[in-house]
Amino acid sequence: MKTFTKKKTLLTVFTSAVICVIMLCMCLFTGFKSADDRAEEASQSDITPYVLLSLSLAINGGDGRVYGSAKNEFTLFPSTVYVRVELYRSVERNYSYENMEMVSVISVPDLDIGKTLIAEYPTNGVAAYWVARCVYRDGNSNWQEKYTKSCHCDGNGNLIETI
Repeated sequence: MKTFTKKKTLLTVFTSAVICVIMLCMCLFTGFKSADDRAEEASQSDITPYVLLSLSLAINGGDGRVYGSAKNEFTLFPSTVYVRVELYRSVERNYSYENMEMVSVISVPDLDIGKTLIAEYPTNGVAAYWVARCVYRDGNSNWQEKYTKSCHCDGNGNLIETI
């Protein structure tokens, strides 16, 4: 009878050991990944899903200043929205910011929904033509830009005409 109990105990210990080894192997093979697998997952996690973004750009003036403002009107999915607002000026009639002098620039690494970023510059009492430009991107997407039409403002910053 003692041999039967010893055999039974030995069989129980052996079965338990085999089950432990099998479980350990399953944990090792499923829980730990190779360096290649981790690198592939990291590169896939850098991909941001498509984000629906509505960004408005405006130019205003008054009290001897001109303002270019960009506002994050709406973002459908969580994302980092990098925004840079630039303000250009020319005392001669110009239609494009490329032919003007950049006089003010401001940027933010993440413009939250409903927030506004404003670049401003004094008129110094001189009538000039102004353009506001916004360069932005959401997440890791491509850079995009918006710009206003050229606005002729008086020395106080009030709009005379849009060209």
